[in-house]
Amino acid sequence: MSRASKIDSRNTTTKNFFNFSYKRYRFHFGIYIPCSHNHSTPGLILPKGTCQVQTPFMMSDFRRACVIHQPLFFKNDAYKNIKPRKNKSNAPPRIRNINHKTYHANLLYDRWRKNEKKIVISRRLGISFEQTLHARMDNNTRKTFNRHMYKKKLSNFSLCRSDNTHVNKAQQIHFERSKRRVFNSKEHNPYNRKHHRLITAQRYRFLYTPLQSINKPIKHLQYTHGWDQSKYNFQTPLRSNYLPPPTVLSEDVSFINPVLTVAPYNPIPDMFFPAKYKNIIPKDPIYNEQGAFIIPGSREWFTYMHNIHINLPPPLTKGQKRAIKQRERNIMLNKKHCEDAKFHGTSFNRFNRRRVAIKSLTDLTNTFDSTMKDLVNYYQTIEDPYLRSCFHSSMVNQASRISDRTQKHRNNIRSSAIPSGTSEDTSDATVELEK
Repeated sequence: MSRASKIDSRNTTTKNFFNFSYKRYRFHFGIYIPCSHNHSTPGLILPKGTCQVQTPFMMSDFRRACVIHQPLFFKNDAYKNIKPRKNKSNAPPRIRNINHKTYHANLLYDRWRKNEKKIVISRRLGISFEQTLHARMDNNTRKTFNRHMYKKKLSNFSLCRSDNTHVNKAQQIHFERSKRRVFNSKEHNPYNRKHHRLITAQRYRFLYTPLQSINKPIKHLQYTHGWDQSKYNFQTPLRSNYLPPPTVLSEDVSFINPVLTVAPYNPIPDMFFPAKYKNIIPKDPIYNEQGAFIIPGSREWFTYMHNIHINLPPPLTKGQKRAIKQRERNIMLNKKHCEDAKFHGTSFNRFNRRRVAIKSLTDLTNTFDSTMKDLVNYYQTIEDPYLRSCFHSSMVNQASRISDRTQKHRNNIRSSAIPSGTSEDTSDATVELEK
């Protein structure tokens, strides 16, 4: 109803109903506003009076009409000429869009003359490359059927991935998909896969490596009227025209003989391969029986990896894995014992006895020392002669029992384990170490 109460000289309409569907049913909801039209309708016999038919729309100033009275309504009650006329004298001149062959040819000529470079960035693939214009005006152009005036050179390929992790992953997926679409063809030369991929990329004008450059001809500008400039109504890069200044490259004369380098060997091919080959790829170059080098990623390389995979030993059982872990644990323990034996000045076979002897002697001396200290303190603090004599007797007995404890110490050393097959007597090597 806000449209009905609005005072405006416009013919904007607002619907008085809405409808929607839910499952199999169609619902219609609306506001009942009668037409209230008094005009007679030709062709229909209706009694004179006010029309009570529902109106489907509402205009400003409470204007409405039903389906029957809409022709008369739009003829009599709708506003006419509501848009103001523009003064053509004050209107700015209309700029005509220039888009014809002459304008485009002159534009390309100016760009070629200025040696302009254009950086093309693809946010979808996450790549960028450089685009330059080159003119074809040499004698080879006249000898061949290729009459294109200009060609685009695509070079300096680089990856410009996004910092956003989600966008970066999507760009990588899109770029790999483009590579699969271009290179999804039969390999004519499986032994030189790199050369085959470069030829395919040149055919489809696809950049995927920084070492690549593509020449793409501009096909709608050709030397169709000979080699005379006067026959064209636009500028052409013929020999009589301006030539762009050549790019001066500084030469490095610090050495006389060029140094040839070889790229480091990469055993992992730059393509998709089964995950089962990932952990068994040899780190060194692979050669066949004739001594020829096998290129990673070629058909012969996949055959070689398949033979390695089918000849792998069967997987270890749980018992074998436990035995291997126990063997490794024993090796580490023996290595540690050898280092400890060197530290204690003995051999590996006598290290266990040396360790038991050190512990036994330490416990014996600590026990004797703590007991004698307590007895001496009691003896010095007590003044009763009888008690002093008792403590004195205890100290004498403690000193006399030291021989029994020494014998126990010897028994502990004899009972300590030594490696099987080792003699009980001390070897000459151990004697030399213990000196």
